[in-house]
Amino acid sequence: MEKKYPEYLRVAIPAKEEYEVLLDMLMEEGLVPGIETTDTALIAWILRDGSEELIARLRKELPPQHLDISVIPGQDWNQRWKENFSPLRIGKKFWVAPPWDLPELQAGQHCIVIQPGQAFGTGTHESTQLALEILEKHFRGGSLYDIGCGSGILAIAAAKLGAYPVNAFDYDELFLENMAENLALNQISNIEYYVADALKMQRSNADWLLINIEKRVILPLLDHFEKIGENPTRMLLSGLLTTDLPQVKNALKEKGFQLIESKEKGEWSAILAMKNEDK
Repeated sequence: MEKKYPEYLRVAIPAKEEYEVLLDMLMEEGLVPGIETTDTALIAWILRDGSEELIARLRKELPPQHLDISVIPGQDWNQRWKENFSPLRIGKKFWVAPPWDLPELQAGQHCIVIQPGQAFGTGTHESTQLALEILEKHFRGGSLYDIGCGSGILAIAAAKLGAYPVNAFDYDELFLENMAENLALNQISNIEYYVADALKMQRSNADWLLINIEKRVILPLLDHFEKIGENPTRMLLSGLLTTDLPQVKNALKEKGFQLIESKEKGEWSAILAMKNEDK
């Protein structure tokens, strides 16, 4: 009997601040697993089965012309990944590749082996590429936190560059199995990984902090780090739209950080900032 795969809904609404607040509230209630942000839209991908309550809430809160819902047919997503996932060179030092198609490395290069899974991160997204390029250029060792680690691609890259100790966590427990598999594929055993809420962190004073998340999560995190009185020496922020840069740069400056580098690729951007010594 042919295996039946669940259908998903793609729910898109305009990128307005009041709608971000609504989706954040629905995420806290467990109705929305996550949000993808573009310049013009807020997009959620949810299982069609059991989505009735969420759709009813959205139809109550939003005008019909601001709610775009489409059905994504069920399919084997892992097989789709395999069909489209080939070795990808990022920067000068890194390759990201699936375990069935490993590249031939030159001296000084590293291959991050990733098994496609439900967790975000196979190197194809611009925000991941920007973070890897900045990490390659500037990282010279030290302790590191990877917040919102997904598949672990950035934490693994940092470990290959000599980071220690490395802590990696995500709020969604779905990442755990994929993370364990990727660590084994890369023969890395010195990364501690776990499920956690970044806004409940009590320690953040690592040498490096990697945050590949959206602006609406990053800005509250900056406030939280200031509140608990612990800031990393260097902070690499990715997952930002280019339109987010002015606001995020101002927030970093207010928190006592100076800009080291910013990079853009398409509509996405990343920032590396360093804590001022006199702060």
